[in-house]
Amino acid sequence: MITAERYHAKLFDLSGLNGISDRTLEIHFKLYDGYVKETNRLTDYIMEFLKDGTVDQEEMPAYSELTRRLGFEYNGMVLHELDARVQLKEALLIRAGLKMQRIERSNELAHQ
Repeated sequence: MITAERYHAKLFDLSGLNGISDRTLEIHFKLYDGYVKETNRLTDYIMEFLKDGTVDQEEMPAYSELTRRLGFEYNGMVLHELDARVQLKEALLIRAGLKMQRIERSNELAHQ
């Protein structure tokens, strides 16, 4: 029997970023959640076609459309995850840089 991986929306704490509002992030992650849900839903439909191990000729148009659509939804899901990781990495670097600036400034003040 063929089984498929279930995808789960990942959580990214990106609140408080400069240049993008928390509201925009909220909208962004709702869209991402939709991509995850649709990827799972389409995968379930495709698995139904494949449960007997073959796609019948009369099923081929529907199967082809589902697989085409799955590519779109899956790519949307993965690209949103990659984007969130990049934003998270940048946020961490900025926060670390700000912390280093505060430490350096504190050291400067201590040595005056």
